[in-house]
Amino acid sequence: FSLYAPIFIVCFLWIIFYLKLDIIFVMRIDKFLNAVNITKRRAVAEDMLKEKIVFINNLSVKKAKEVKIKKKNAGKINMKQNIINARVTFRKSPIHVLEKFAFKDMPNACLTFKKNSSVSECVIIQTCNRIELFATSDNHNVDKIKNTWASLTGLDDNAFRDTLEVCENRDAYEHLLKLTSGLESLVVGEEQILGQIKESISAARKVDASGKRLNKLFERSIRIGTRIRNSTGIGRGGISLGSMAVKLAEENIDDIKSKHVLLIGTGEAATMVAKSLKKRGYAFNITSRTLERAVGFSQ
Repeated sequence: FSLYAPIFIVCFLWIIFYLKLDIIFVMRIDKFLNAVNITKRRAVAEDMLKEKIVFINNLSVKKAKEVKIKKKNAGKINMKQNIINARVTFRKSPIHVLEKFAFKDMPNACLTFKKNSSVSECVIIQTCNRIELFATSDNHNVDKIKNTWASLTGLDDNAFRDTLEVCENRDAYEHLLKLTSGLESLVVGEEQILGQIKESISAARKVDASGKRLNKLFERSIRIGTRIRNSTGIGRGGISLGSMAVKLAEENIDDIKSKHVLLIGTGEAATMVAKSLKKRGYAFNITSRTLERAVGFSQ
């Protein structure tokens, strides 16, 4: 037996190595197929979005013609206000920079923008990956919006130089549709953003910061975004930033259950990661700037 022992050991190690390679290969193929499916679903969702925008634009042209006829017959008519979107997102700023642009009291921020920025309606969408302002105005002034934003957050005006993106009307509406359908998210198709948008318009309504135009815009965008998600399955599998973070840890750390997991921070991103860790049965500890926040978060 001692003569053949090295041969048996080599064969045994080879079998283990082969099986491990096979498992890794299967995992890579599964990952590749999943990526292909997500890409296909994203392409279908984008096509549906384009069709919706074309359809809405055709309706707008038809409505514009009707307005011209009414104007000719009735004399004066109130022209529609512009829709403005001003945003700072993960595309131009890392999360630790985004935090500086966040509002502590969003309803109050909406009312302050209405008061100081020449806008008649205002809705703020604020997540760990974006802070966005949607507003309506007859004659908006981007500098006033930046000044108000800076005064609410304690930032300098120069902070907006390379970070702030602004779009209007059709581009603003198209951007909101991409948000509700999950196409503009860091993790494409993630579900949280749709709920966050619903909460944003609800909060604005409660303090009368939004009005007829933005209420209708958000209602339509949420409805179309939900339809696109259901038709394409772009959010299939309950994808979120938290679940993606935990999945990456599982793929890159051997036997994560035997490790001590430390979650740093108690913000929105940390909340999503904590939920995902708990769902998968992983024990973890929490650290924050203050003991009270860490204790409150853990409870």
